[in-house]
Formats: sequence, C-alpha cells, structure tokens
Amino acid sequence: MKEWNPEDLSGTLNPLRRESLSEEERLYNRCKERSLYLLTGAAKTERRLREKLQKSEHYTEEIIERTLAFLKEYDYINDYRYCMQYLEENAHRRSAKDMQSKLYGRGVDGTVIREALEDFQRKHREEGEESSFEEQRETDPERIALKRWLEKKSRNMDLSDWKERQKLTASLLRKGFSYSMIQEYLQQEE
Repeated sequence: MKEWNPEDLSGTLNPLRRESLSEEERLYNRCKERSLYLLTGAAKTERRLREKLQKSEHYTEEIIERTLAFLKEYDYINDYRYCMQYLEENAHRRSAKDMQSKLYGRGVDGTVIREALEDFQRKHREEGEESSFEEQRETDPERIALKRWLEKKSRNMDLSDWKERQKLTASLLRKGFSYSMIQEYLQQEE
C-alpha cells in the first residue's frame, strides 16, 4: 500500500485550507463572513448591507454582488420580509405614510413597500372581520398610532384654542396622518 505524501497533492486546491484559495476567493469568503456578522445584530435591507460593504473599501463590486446573491439565495436578506417586520413593529406608533417614507429611505424598492403595506393592511382587516365596525376602527394600527400621538401632543395644549388645534393638526399631518382622521379624533376630544 502506498503511503500518503502531502507533496503529491501540491496541485490540488483544498477549499478547507485558506492558503490554497485564490485572493479573490479569500476576499469573497471574507465578504460573506462580514455580511453574516453584520446581519446578526439586526436585519438590514439589501441597500444598507451593500453600503456597509462598500464603505469598508475592501471588496470589489463583483465580490459584493456575489455575496448579495448568496445571501438572497439562502434568504438571509429579503426586503419584503424586512418591510413586514418593520410594519409589525411600528404600526402602533407611526402612520402608514411615515413608515412608507422610512422604508423608502432605508433603500427598499417602492413596489416591495406597497406590496408589503397592502398585505399588512389586508392581514389586519382579516383579523378584524368578525368584529363590529367600531371594534375594527379601534384595532386599526394607524388609528391607534394617531390616538397615541394625540394623547402625547395634547397633554400640554388647550384644544379649545384654535391656534393650538392648528399647531397640533400641522404636527400630525407632518407625521403622515390624514386630515380627515385627525379632525375626527379632535372632534371626539371636544
């Protein structure tokens, strides 16, 4: 029987040994490791992850593209899932328009945002179908967010004063709430 001689394998690449990999493959592996490390802290959009990798200036655009394709293949980055998670976490604190603009600012494509928002709203409508109309309105995430903002903002305001009401309305409009919804709640407060 022939004895094992490591010199016989000198031309063979062993993927488990880093020194046998080309410089590009080492960079690719390092980029994957870095990406996975960045994703362990918090979910990120594809654009945010791309920006982080580009900012390091260690990786070529080709390596970043390969890494992002790898991460998408194994569903480590998924902008739709990111949107749904963001909507679930912030629905009771922000208006739909505000969340939409925040997601757009984080680099999520507009069509993905609209699709996620429609699915999110459909899901909440289906959950409230067996409830009465009034109960549905009270469990609507956007209405809950508006109610919270109104409570927070109106603590130190005299809502009978027209100027104070205008300031409050303008503030809530900037947050993305609809004028009709704001007026409806302000009339209830009277």
